[in-house]
This record gives sequence, C-alpha cells and structure tokens, in this order.
Amino acid sequence: MGTEKAGAYIPRYHRAILKSFREDFNKISAGFREDNIHRLRLDIKKIRALYKLLESISPGRFDAGIKALCFEGLFSNAGNVRELQVNKARVKAMKFPSSAKQAYIHSINCEIRELYSSLESSLLYFDPSYLNRNDISVMALSETLPTDKFKSEGRKFIKNCCRKIRKLNTKKASDATLHKIRKQLKEMVAAAKLMYSINPDLVGKKFIKEIKEIEETIGIWHDNTVLIESMDDFVKASGKDMRASDILAIEKAINRSKNQNNKLARKFRCQVKDSLSLDIK
Repeated sequence: MGTEKAGAYIPRYHRAILKSFREDFNKISAGFREDNIHRLRLDIKKIRALYKLLESISPGRFDAGIKALCFEGLFSNAGNVRELQVNKARVKAMKFPSSAKQAYIHSINCEIRELYSSLESSLLYFDPSYLNRNDISVMALSETLPTDKFKSEGRKFIKNCCRKIRKLNTKKASDATLHKIRKQLKEMVAAAKLMYSINPDLVGKKFIKEIKEIEETIGIWHDNTVLIESMDDFVKASGKDMRASDILAIEKAINRSKNQNNKLARKFRCQVKDSLSLDIK
C-alpha cells in the first residue's frame, strides 16, 4: 500500500481476487483438473481472509460469514475432490504391490466420480451476482476506513491469531488439537500474506518465512491424515475381497504414514513454540 490509502487499495485488491476467482471458476467448469481446483480454493481462501480482516476491523458493519456464505458449498465440494486427487497422486508414488495399488486407485476413481456430481451442482447453482454485491459492500466500507486503522487493526488481528495458536499448542497433543491449530493457522497465514502483499513492512519477511515453513509442515501432516483415513476405510470395506499380501502391504503403508505423522506433529509443535513470534516485524 505504501502511501496509498486503504479506501483505494482494498477494493482494487478485492477485485483482483474476484477476477482470478472468475477465471479459475470457468476453467473448472471446463474440466476438473487438480491444479484448477487448487487455484480456485486459494482464491476463496484469499477472499475469506480479506472479509475476516474487514470484519475484525469494523465489527457490526461487515459480516464475513454472510459475505463468504456464497462460496461455502463450492469450497467444500472442491476440497473433497482435491483431497482424493492428492491421495491418488501420492499412492501412485508409493512402493507396494501393483495389484493393491490398482485396487485402491480404482476405489478412489469411483469416489471421485461420485463427488463430481456435487461439485458440478455447486458450479451450476453458484450465483455470480453475490460477487458484485460483496464488491459494493467492500467499496462502501473501504471509503470510510482510515489507512492507519487498517494497518494497526490488521497487525492486531494477526497477533491475536498467533496468541490463539500458541495457547492451543500448550494443550495435550492430539489430532483434534492439531486440526484446531491448523484451522486457526490458515486464518492467520491468509491475513499475514494479505498484509504482506499490501506492504511487506507491515509483517516482515522473517515472519512470512516462518509461517510458510509451519504451513508446509502441517500441510503434509494433514495430507497424511486424510490418506491414512482413506486407506484404512478401503481395507475395512474391501479387505475380504483382497489377497492377504495386498492387505498387509496397504497396512504397512498406513503405519509408515502414521510414523511420519508422529514426527511431523512433534516438528510442527516445536515450530509453533520456537518460531511463531508475537512480534510480527
């Protein structure tokens, strides 16, 4: 933002994200490629981050939940498809008998085809007029928002997220706790990246580097968790029709992923404790 006023920058930033969203929305409508789905979800994350930031700055004048409601079904259904696409890609790279791999990939393909219908419905019934309405609301709020307040409240929002994450990190280790931390971390990361794009001096390069490393660790942990659950469900549902050697190979892959996740969880909690500073500059 530099010396540019919040009233000018925020609407322009919002419209740039909406433009990207529309482009990726059209690409997905033409085909459910993994990279297109990933980009669309990133667009929505940026939009929601901006809305939550505006709500924290102007409570009572801007409701982030209502403004982002139009994206909810699309985001969720696209995420379900993407998780299976990621699982499929990871399993292809794993080393275990081809018969077991083919059986599991066939199961994933069947699930993906079922989920496509939900994603298609989300695309079909998405009402683009909400984008224009939201843009008008963002514009109206931005025109009355002092630049200094936007900067100070934005930093305050990020610091509050840091405090919540660090508090959660002191609780007993569990998947439930890590999921809560991950959810809070996503909000904080999106807001920090937004503020950094406005003006790098608002958060600092060191902080951005730290949160990217933490985000990468918890991202791998989450992908592993989803894959473990998926493979476990597959064995329970199809085990009676599979060879004992194939079941054993998949169970070994599950155990390897669990062991990796235990290490990732410890690494993540140490990163939060040692690296996630409350001083974001």
